[in-house]
Amino acid sequence: MAGKKISQLTGSLSPSLSGIIPIVLSGTTYSTTLNSLRQVLVDSGSHNFTGSQFINGSLTVNGSITAREYILSSSITNMVIETVSGSSNFGNSLDDRHIFTGSLFISGNMISTNGISSVYMDVTDRGHIKYLSVGTVGFPHTEGPEALRVESSGSYNIAHFTGNDQYYTQINLQNTNSGSNASGDIVITADNGTEGVHFVDLGINSSTYTGGLVGRENDAYLLNIGKDLYIGTVGGTEHPSELKLFAQNSWENPQITIHETNKISFNTGSVSEGYNFEFSGSARLQNDVNIDGELTIGSVSEKIVLEISGGTSQYEFDYRSGSVFYLTSSLSNNSYNVSNAPTEEQRAVSITFVIKQETTPYIASSYKLNNENVTVRWANNEIPVGNSNKTDVIGLTALRVGSSWNVLGTFTTFG
Repeated sequence: MAGKKISQLTGSLSPSLSGIIPIVLSGTTYSTTLNSLRQVLVDSGSHNFTGSQFINGSLTVNGSITAREYILSSSITNMVIETVSGSSNFGNSLDDRHIFTGSLFISGNMISTNGISSVYMDVTDRGHIKYLSVGTVGFPHTEGPEALRVESSGSYNIAHFTGNDQYYTQINLQNTNSGSNASGDIVITADNGTEGVHFVDLGINSSTYTGGLVGRENDAYLLNIGKDLYIGTVGGTEHPSELKLFAQNSWENPQITIHETNKISFNTGSVSEGYNFEFSGSARLQNDVNIDGELTIGSVSEKIVLEISGGTSQYEFDYRSGSVFYLTSSLSNNSYNVSNAPTEEQRAVSITFVIKQETTPYIASSYKLNNENVTVRWANNEIPVGNSNKTDVIGLTALRVGSSWNVLGTFTTFG
């Protein structure tokens, strides 16, 4: 039997081959069991299979596996060994490429870096992304309050978003918290900025906001927490531009338009030649108006103050309410005190008292400006005397010169 293969043995050999397998190794014939034969033929050496091999059970490999292609037909694959060497290792070369058509579940961290660009992802045990960092500055950050961090070096485009929709594309930021201090904000921070200073903030308050910082519920805002805030357009000969401000969707007829060459119009579309400002409609000013140039007025309507408080000794008049005071009756020859009269130097203040006299006429016995007694120099040196059942008019022109009053008075009676 020396030199014979097992396939050349016949059933006439004795003893029977049933349960006993004769083998020939180096010219020597051995008898062995099937288990011993498996250990000699399979376990003790290397084998080269030229055909396809099918394994219906489990395959346990204590060594390494080298494969030109690695195909997973199972929808769930558990990778127990963390370190695998060889040419088929994931990411062992820059030209390595892997395509997954199913789902990939990661319960730990995923790190991808080549020293220049890097990706770091921290996921939960349910596969949700807890922290994602994408950057081009060394190794990514592993700590921080952000759920997503994107870093860029050498490019002015940190991120680029492209969409194609027949209506609109958008980047939507929403704070789903409805707390009384909640808001959604887009913040741009300067290089020396912090959470408290040197940033611009575009935001909107929650539906129940009562925090009191800026606005109320569902109010939007644009804030600069730093130095000046510029809002404008950059125009030129090739693209002239105006700044238009509107409310209530009145974009076709904006309430305020800032034109070129320092011209501003209010409720008008243009500014007339020779003027810098143009208003359409009425205007109400609650404080002083200073005009250094010429004032041209088509008509003047001056407010008359009817309500005057006071007792039998002094009547009180508030200059802020008006400068024409109308007394329907007079109780006695009271002193008239005008409060809140302007005290700027080199100013003239005009005050008019209209008194509708009854059978017994009364006229002011003295005058005060801001509780300061003043002496009135009357026209033609004629001191006023009240006229029964007439209307007396007293006009005062108070000149403020050298921190003191120089008061000139006129008196007229109407039937």
